[in-house]
Amino acid sequence: MPDNNKSFWLRCARREARRFNFGWWVQMFLPWIIAAGVLAAIGVLALRSANQPATPAALAATGIILTGTIAALIIARKKFLTRTEALTRLDADLSLKNRLTAAATGVGDWPAARPDAALSLRWRWTSLLWPPALSLLVAAAAFLIPLPEDTARTTKAAAEPPSWTATQEKLDALRQDEIVQQESLEELQKSLDGLRQQPSDQWFRHESLEAGDHLQTQLDQSLTDLQKNLEQALGALEASRQIEQSQLQALGQPLDDAFKQALQGLELGKLPLNEQMLAQLKTLDPSKIRQLSAEEWKKLSEKMKAGIGTCSRGFCQGDKAGDALLALILSPQGGGASRGPGTAPLALKPNETQLGTTHTEAVKNDDLSNAAIGDLMGLGTTKPKVDEKAVSGPQSGGAMSSNGSGGEAVWQQGATPAEQEALQRFFK
Repeated sequence: MPDNNKSFWLRCARREARRFNFGWWVQMFLPWIIAAGVLAAIGVLALRSANQPATPAALAATGIILTGTIAALIIARKKFLTRTEALTRLDADLSLKNRLTAAATGVGDWPAARPDAALSLRWRWTSLLWPPALSLLVAAAAFLIPLPEDTARTTKAAAEPPSWTATQEKLDALRQDEIVQQESLEELQKSLDGLRQQPSDQWFRHESLEAGDHLQTQLDQSLTDLQKNLEQALGALEASRQIEQSQLQALGQPLDDAFKQALQGLELGKLPLNEQMLAQLKTLDPSKIRQLSAEEWKKLSEKMKAGIGTCSRGFCQGDKAGDALLALILSPQGGGASRGPGTAPLALKPNETQLGTTHTEAVKNDDLSNAAIGDLMGLGTTKPKVDEKAVSGPQSGGAMSSNGSGGEAVWQQGATPAEQEALQRFFK
């Protein structure tokens, strides 16, 4: 029984010592929580103002808490209780008159176990909870408070380079009309978003502007190729449907080649045609396009013309595409659907041009009221006049005809005797 009492009181002393020591540690650690919350809020506000993620602020707050944990432990250790000191505090709080301390030194017996064996310490929850609550409230406010810089940043972001805005408008139009495959649009959109993710103060740098112009040029070229292929495919189908059957037999092969070439461009271009329309066009044969009903042909042609209008931003609707393709195929210069009308003829004509006369007349204008200085008044022929007496016979080339004298090469002026006397007084 005495051994059980000893084990009880020693275990109770260790438990109360841990509770007492933990209380001191909490008291030393609470100021660090407040500091971490305030500094985290300041960091979040600073990062939001700079349009940066708040991750560095969270990492800094975590570092402050870890540092505070160790620092509070080092400071609080000076006031920690040992097991012997805990027995002394139990003697005083339970009014045991030093029986526990004496029993620990071997004097007397251990008191009987008591259910109220604990130090007279109570947690003050109000003092414990308000520092963490305040820290969380300050940190949350740093995320929720609207900043004046947000409005300025939005205004500045709206004034992005014009090439970016034009590219975005074209991508939105293509995405709305659904005439091209969405994967190709997403790649261009990702490139444009990558430029926008830069800090707004770097949008108008030379590198960003050049990249935006290159992206716009790439999109415009792709739209031009798509428009050309759509017009060629529509022209081949339209021409096959309009011309007579006898002409179709003669022009069937060029029209079929033009249609296949257009399909290849629509499928392999940088902006491929959407799968549904491309699959529909692949099932068509220009020589059998007459088998489509008027309603089916109207629906197909309107869809292709809408795509042409989207590519050209409304400047071209694909009207008379068939006539243009037929004119190209029937060009006498040997042109075709894949090339122009050919080079201009540079050979001489076999027959000379006959004007019907061999008489030439001079152009003459006696009105000199509008003549200007330097205008040519006329041309004439005269016989050169040669002075035969001036010819003295042959002379050697390159020889000097007279001896040079240096003084004669400069301007000289004579002076009167009075002037010479005055000059001698100043220039002796």
